[in-house]
Amino acid sequence: MRGIGTVFGAAAVLVLLIIAGFIGYLIGWQEGSGSPGKSAKERILENGKESWQKIHDAEMEEIRKEYEEKLGAKARTLETKEKEIEALKKENLKLAGGKKGAGKPTAGNMADIAAAASANASNTSAEKERKIAKKVRELLRRLELDPEDRDAMEELSGQLWRCQNASVLEAWMKRLHEIYDTALENDPENVDLLYNQAAAMSADLSYYRLKMKDDPIRHGMTMGEAVMKAINGFGKVLAKNPNDHQAMMSRGFFCYFMPGQLDQAEKDFKGLISLAKKHGVDESTGVTAFTGMAMTYDKMGKTEEAKKAIQDGLSIYPDSDTLRNWEERLERK
Repeated sequence: MRGIGTVFGAAAVLVLLIIAGFIGYLIGWQEGSGSPGKSAKERILENGKESWQKIHDAEMEEIRKEYEEKLGAKARTLETKEKEIEALKKENLKLAGGKKGAGKPTAGNMADIAAAASANASNTSAEKERKIAKKVRELLRRLELDPEDRDAMEELSGQLWRCQNASVLEAWMKRLHEIYDTALENDPENVDLLYNQAAAMSADLSYYRLKMKDDPIRHGMTMGEAVMKAINGFGKVLAKNPNDHQAMMSRGFFCYFMPGQLDQAEKDFKGLISLAKKHGVDESTGVTAFTGMAMTYDKMGKTEEAKKAIQDGLSIYPDSDTLRNWEERLERK
């Protein structure tokens, strides 16, 4: 197994939080503390209807309704932001056209400035995409040669998230899944292969977030299903190696953002903390374990438990700015 003690550092944590956080923000899966009522799954089970298809359909319907309600609010917010951006653009054009020696800005030179700025932005974006494509091809090649390489998968996830071309991204994701379908056929019990396959499932979210523009309802639902596949994939890793802290952290954060999964998030962060106290993980992972635990308790409405988690973390990592910031945040509650 490669680099289990040290590889999952700050960069991987950041990518994971961005992906998981985007899902929570987009679909509105932030569960309020002490929310009344029961989930669709609980209600169906109480009525004796134990059809998992009905459970799935009911849960998806609840998410769809909540998403539709929030979509309007998000759209209004985006519209406001776009107006603010346009106002700033106009102001910048006035300033650029009014520099000493340039004379008063006119419709003509303002149009020239705008065209030049647009061309420059387009060239910059194209160059950025070329660099991403080059790096992705290199990383895919690395994974073809060594599909157990968690470092390469971590870096690839970040590059895929930066890509803004849905069709190119779709082709890359297809190739990535083919790598792990083939590798696991030959070695189905390999923990590193299982981990990277789960990471590839979570990387699918990079593609679905771009497709949201075409069909927000359908692809929003698909994103939720992709998250559950990733959670189950990391669960397979932990079934074979309960101390795999990379899988534990990944599942913990995805569960934090999924409805009805806070209890599992709590268990995963407790497991990470246990490893941290035994010095079984690097400092970055240890700090993130205590932070994730505090976030989970805070979301559950257990403020005192959240504060205690941070204090426990500071007893091991007293110089952590992350834990200090959370300490201040919780003290304001």
